[in-house]
Amino acid sequence: MFAERYAAMALGNNSHLYILNETDTMQRMNSLPARVFRVHVADKDELKSIKQANVICRNYPLSAEKLKKKLRLKDGGEKYVIGTKIGEKPLLFVGFRQFVHI
Repeated sequence: MFAERYAAMALGNNSHLYILNETDTMQRMNSLPARVFRVHVADKDELKSIKQANVICRNYPLSAEKLKKKLRLKDGGEKYVIGTKIGEKPLLFVGFRQFVHI
């Protein structure tokens, strides 16, 4: 199982999103066979101010395309909006892709 193998915590059921704590070393992050993001929970004002972002939805009530349309976002750029559910609560995160190198 991915979470056990890489000492990560699953963010929610069926989301395939995982959490690493900030004290994890760059070397450990480089060993992950996945994209790594630094994110925070988005608030409504922040979401309104974003004009362009990449959108990812995992186990979220809307598809990425529908969420992008709802938030009136242009596709692309360095910022990411990530939608998922923790339990039954839908959440949106905003962040940037973390490029890690040893």
